[in-house]
Amino acid sequence: GGSHPVWSKDGRELFFLDGEGRLSAVDVSATDVFTTGRPKQILEAAFAAVPYGQVYDVSRDGKQFLTIQAPANDITWRELYLVLNWHEELEPLASANP
Repeated sequence: GGSHPVWSKDGRELFFLDGEGRLSAVDVSATDVFTTGRPKQILEAAFAAVPYGQVYDVSRDGKQFLTIQAPANDITWRELYLVLNWHEELEPLASANP
């Protein structure tokens, strides 16, 4: 099992987070029959848990990864700021600096 699957750019490998939140990969073949190889762990560091969106992405060559790392300590978010009509605050600044 796993979560947050991402296909390699060539479609021959599937990356995913294992049950421990570590990046893993499995070779895939989808000719006449769909087959997979044995999963292998790519990175040992756990990833940040996010409910939506992509936690990482893979380079075209499949050798580099852009990731969001889990924080070193347990952080609890307590506030969320929502700014409405933010463009109205920027208009005076933009017109003051031609």
